[in-house]
Amino acid sequence: MAQTARVAIIGGGIGGLTAAQALRLRGFDVRVYEAAPELKVIVGADGIHSAVRASLFGPDAPRFTGKICYRSVIPIDAVPGEALRLRQENITWLGPHGAVVIYGMRRGELINVVAHYDDEAYTHESWITECDRDEVLERFRGWNESLGRIFSAGEAWYKWALYDRDPIPRWTVGRATVLGDAAHPMLPYLGQGACQAMEDGCVLAAALGSNLDDPPAALARYERSRWPRASQVVLAARARGVDNHLVSPLAAWKRDIRIALRKRLRSDREGRGAAWIADPNGTNRVCTSPLVRELDPAQRQLRQVVDRKPDPIPHRRPAPAAESPRTQRIILAA
Repeated sequence: MAQTARVAIIGGGIGGLTAAQALRLRGFDVRVYEAAPELKVIVGADGIHSAVRASLFGPDAPRFTGKICYRSVIPIDAVPGEALRLRQENITWLGPHGAVVIYGMRRGELINVVAHYDDEAYTHESWITECDRDEVLERFRGWNESLGRIFSAGEAWYKWALYDRDPIPRWTVGRATVLGDAAHPMLPYLGQGACQAMEDGCVLAAALGSNLDDPPAALARYERSRWPRASQVVLAARARGVDNHLVSPLAAWKRDIRIALRKRLRSDREGRGAAWIADPNGTNRVCTSPLVRELDPAQRQLRQVVDRKPDPIPHRRPAPAAESPRTQRIILAA
């Protein structure tokens, strides 16, 4: 690289920080901002309400899905009679109008409880709005009795409405582009929001590193490589939300049969038809054509970013990765 190119990342979420770290590993001079300066390349990583996206493509509103989310982090030993099972398994309950996902955190000391439910009336988006535990217990009254014990152990509960956006036809204009939730905000049902943002960051670094002399062409290449996969994940997450919340007993029975058959007849451990997302040998890899030759460096950078100690960039520290594999179990119906 003849000279160090300066890249501005607008927004310091996981996608923005991944892009910053991946670009630094390729020798770029990267700055993370809350507002856009005048630099050679601008990357909008400023979330679902992205100002960069609005400046490129005009204002539009996120789509309210009619679903809400409750969340609590609970000490695993506070749940009577459930600690051993919760340490060994990731569990998903599916039932009318909702779904509950529980998995371990902090070396098995805590569990993260995420409970989704249909609610057309509640539209507040904040992640820091607290709600009463009794509201959660009432929402899921009549579900599995284990959930009652787990929910009752939660001291603090948070509640927010779920939004996404339809895939847009382009992410890039000239020397400016978007990534992560600024480009493709998605529902949490596949656990892919942060993953797709991190993939964006590493592929963006690969594209810019391969064609620094022509940033618009490099950004267009990044978009061509990432847009199909990220857009597919957005729509798959939306469909999973519908499938998880089925109310009709007949529709739920058909879903459960499909899950059982996929687990028995295919190499699909979860049985939900989403194994393609993490398939290292499939067509939906981190970086698809025309950047396929950059795939291995991009994947190595992603691993380096995940494993690296906190960077001097003054933004949020990522949560630690799980230390050991856990069993995924889906409990069909309440």
